[in-house]
Amino acid sequence: VLPVYAEWFAVALLIGAAASWLLAHRLKKRTFGLELDEIAKLLHEREAVLHGIREGMIAFDRAGRITMVNDEARRLLRLGTTGIGSWIEDIVPPGRLRDVLSGAILGKDEIVLTDDYCLAVNRMPVILAGRPHGSVVTLRDRTELSGLLRELDSVKGLTDALRAQQHEFANHLHTVAGLLELGETDEALRFLTDLRSAEIGLAESLRTRIASPLVVGLFLAKSAVAAERGIDLVLTEDSWLGDVPVKSQAVTTILGNLIDNAFDAVAGKYSLAEEPGRVTVSMVEDEDAIRIEVGDNGPGIPDTARESIFVDGFSTKPGSGTLRRGLGLALVHRLVQRLGGRIEVSAGPGAVFTVTLPAAVERPAQSVRTTKVMA
Repeated sequence: VLPVYAEWFAVALLIGAAASWLLAHRLKKRTFGLELDEIAKLLHEREAVLHGIREGMIAFDRAGRITMVNDEARRLLRLGTTGIGSWIEDIVPPGRLRDVLSGAILGKDEIVLTDDYCLAVNRMPVILAGRPHGSVVTLRDRTELSGLLRELDSVKGLTDALRAQQHEFANHLHTVAGLLELGETDEALRFLTDLRSAEIGLAESLRTRIASPLVVGLFLAKSAVAAERGIDLVLTEDSWLGDVPVKSQAVTTILGNLIDNAFDAVAGKYSLAEEPGRVTVSMVEDEDAIRIEVGDNGPGIPDTARESIFVDGFSTKPGSGTLRRGLGLALVHRLVQRLGGRIEVSAGPGAVFTVTLPAAVERPAQSVRTTKVMA
């Protein structure tokens, strides 16, 4: 009897050994030949890398549920401790950001604005063994770079202003040269005196009502561009703005974008048969608020677009250069909201944008008149 049991025991031992070998071989194959300690080490390194990189990363399964979120993605999207196992619709509000994350909008380095950041978003499918296994999204904080690009765009605007002034001064010099050639020295002197008086009067007129050098400089630059483009840029004389350094930069950004949009709206309006394009700016600061109003006599904004003009990516103009169209008004809208203000748009004729920002500066009494900054 014992030999029989021994034989069965030997057979069972061989079968168990073979099964163990096959199982170990299968596990080795599935784990790429790694031991448990090596697998644990790789997992720790993976977690350290994913949560240590400067790019945000979000992974989705085939159904669209979130399977992985690193620390940077949580910071950029303000996810907190939520995310894993959630649907993107449950944690991201409707808008361009959700559409890009979910794949409804496809593209490379899609620029998306949040309340705090300007993000470059890429969404790529994950393919394993020829079959889809979900997707991975990367988020890059482009806030600083976007700011630099906006500054470069401002420099381009300054270059345009300088070119406009150069063109204007060249015309004046040609006039003076012609008068001198005709021997009209008194007339040439009178012409130059009038020019200087006009320039000094413009700067002084602005400085008496606008204390911020940044805003005064912006108006002088925009007036030169307006003159070259045949646009009347008008500042109402009831305008008054104190020198509040914290708000001056914001006012400059808001005002610059709104004036540029107004210039684009009236571009091409000037002709001998039509009245020239006209952009009117009003700034009134009192004890409670700063009220900025920029209006134009362009074609206006269609009623169907009123709700979309502040949406990131919406624009009626084609993109050009390094800056994507549809950012200007979206940036203004977010900046105004961040400062606790509001922005509204109404019909002019044309379009009238009104921005209200909280402030606390005493405003002196002024008569309500309008002064043409430059034609």
